[in-house]
Amino acid sequence: YQKVQHLAQHALQGTEVEFIQAESCYQLARSYHNQQKYDQAFQYYYQATQFASPTYVLPYFGLGQMYIYREDFANAANCFEKVLKVQPNNNETIKILGSLYSQSDDADKREPSFPC
Repeated sequence: YQKVQHLAQHALQGTEVEFIQAESCYQLARSYHNQQKYDQAFQYYYQATQFASPTYVLPYFGLGQMYIYREDFANAANCFEKVLKVQPNNNETIKILGSLYSQSDDADKREPSFPC
């Protein structure tokens, strides 16, 4: 993990290209996430979303996972909704959102959106 972190940090500091900054932050976040260093992972996933284009949703998926870890289910759902908007057939995202919606205080989200 140290090599990945070193290279990603170097890439992040050595560019002003937002896509490279987003990708570097995302790789740093994944590295920390895999090491169960969730505070650092959260920081870099969040930073990646600030640099990312609207179609680069991988950081939102990771950030959503961090929000679930923090038991902030409303923000987690917001992240996964952004992923689903760009990738409407992403089954993992659909499953996660279904689980989050089933626990939601918002009755509209708990009810199915398709006719029975």
